[in-house]
Parts: sequence; C-alpha cells; structure tokens
Amino acid sequence: MTALWRVEMLGGLRVRRSEQVLTRFRTQKTAGLLAYLAFYRERAHPREILCELFWPDEEVKNARHNLSVALDSLRKQLEPPGIGKGTVVARIAQTFSSPCRPSRRTYPSLRPL
Repeated sequence: MTALWRVEMLGGLRVRRSEQVLTRFRTQKTAGLLAYLAFYRERAHPREILCELFWPDEEVKNARHNLSVALDSLRKQLEPPGIGKGTVVARIAQTFSSPCRPSRRTYPSLRPL
C-alpha cells in the first residue's frame, strides 16, 4: 500500500509522502486550493464556492475551467504511476456538489488569493 500524503502548511506549503516532498505547484492558486481542501477536509466543497473563493473576478465558465485545470494538476502531481485516475483525490472530487453559479455571497473568514 502506498503511503499517505501529509500536507504541511506552517512555514510554506509542503506535501510529503515518505521521502518525496512537493513544494511547487502549477500556480499559487493551485497550491492555495490544495491547502484549503486539506484544511477543510471534513466539509463538502461546492464548486460554486471554490470558484468564488479562488477566481472571484472570472466569468463562471472561466472559473469552472480554472478549477478543473487546478484539480487535474493536483491529481497528476499527487497520484503515483499505476494507480487509477482520481484515486488519490477521489474524496475531494466526490464532495463537489454543484456547478459554479454567479452569486455575490461573502465569506468573512476567508479571503480570495
């Protein structure tokens, strides 16, 4: 069985599995998305909320595309060769429940990157 990833957020974002350490991600927002999902791992994460948090000024279509690209990038980095696509981040993907829709809700405890 493959070791689990450990996400470390103090002193910069680092993701560790055994001797492997990741500190670079496709974009800062991709890293922020990983940190957010790891920190709030016990919650469902509707796509509309993630789109608003990470791409608040984008059109809905563009925000959804950016989210898909970021998730795909994380899957490629975190899934070891030979394991089924989506296996490592399947739990995260399963929690997405709704499409991005325009709304202007605010989340005072969170701020967009």
